[in-house]
Amino acid sequence: MAGTREDKVLSSIANLNKAVGTCEKLLRYPIPLSYTRHTSRFLCCWLGLLPLALWDDAGWGVIPITALISYLLLGIEEIGVQIEEPFDSLPLEDFVRDIEKDLGNIIASREDVGSLIKTSISLTANTKMAQAMIAKHKKRQQKKAKIQLGIGEESLEKQLAASGAKDA
Repeated sequence: MAGTREDKVLSSIANLNKAVGTCEKLLRYPIPLSYTRHTSRFLCCWLGLLPLALWDDAGWGVIPITALISYLLLGIEEIGVQIEEPFDSLPLEDFVRDIEKDLGNIIASREDVGSLIKTSISLTANTKMAQAMIAKHKKRQQKKAKIQLGIGEESLEKQLAASGAKDA
C-alpha cells in the first residue's frame, strides 16, 4: 500500500516536471510581434473598406452591419492576442504556491519522508525556475510595451549607432 502511494506521488511529480518543461517551451518561443501587428493592421484596413463594398447592397444599413462585423472580428483578434501570451492571463504564482503547499502536506503526512526528500528538493528547484520564468516573461512584456510605445527606440538607435561606430 505504501509503495503504491509513493509511486503515485512520484508519477505526479514527473507529470509536473513535464508540464513545467512544456511551459518553458511556450515561453521561450513566443509569436513574433510583427505577426500580431500585421494581422491587426490588415484587419483594420479591411474593416475600414468594408462599408464601401457593402454600400450598394445595404445603403444606410451598412453602419450597423459594419459595426457588428467589426465588433466580432476585433474580439476574435483580441482573443488571439491573449492566447499568444498565455502566461499573462494565468495566475502562475498562485499555482506554484498551491503545488508547493500540497507537496508540503503530502510530505508532512508521510511517515517515511526519506525517499521523497530528494524529489521535493528538485521540485523546489523547479518552483524557483518557474518563478524565474515568470519574472523573465514579465520583463520581456515590459520591453515589448516600451518598444510599442516608442520609449525604447531612441536607446535602441543609440546602441545601433555605437555598434556601427565600433565596426568602422
